[in-house]
Amino acid sequence: VAYTTLPIALQGKYFPASGGRYVYLQGGIGIHFSEAERLGDNGYISGSDSGILLLAGVGSFIELDKTLFLNIAYNFNWLDSQLYQNGLVHTIKIGLAFQ
Repeated sequence: VAYTTLPIALQGKYFPASGGRYVYLQGGIGIHFSEAERLGDNGYISGSDSGILLLAGVGSFIELDKTLFLNIAYNFNWLDSQLYQNGLVHTIKIGLAFQ
């Protein structure tokens, strides 16, 4: 089974400390649009669905210099959908941020 999901979420971040390393907690809510495709003995089967997206996570900004930050984050996502058995998705993000 191949799944494709487009999540759209409003996400907030809470920074409990300051300094050269910024650790934050994040949470959000949104909607997702999903498709599932399966090629089996009975032929090609596909379906689409949408539903609620809830997310929670933790991340860190690491200051590389005064205008450049490395962003590392982990998210735990729950997708409400009839296509998924349990709807749990884990994501890891790594990126650069400029100030």
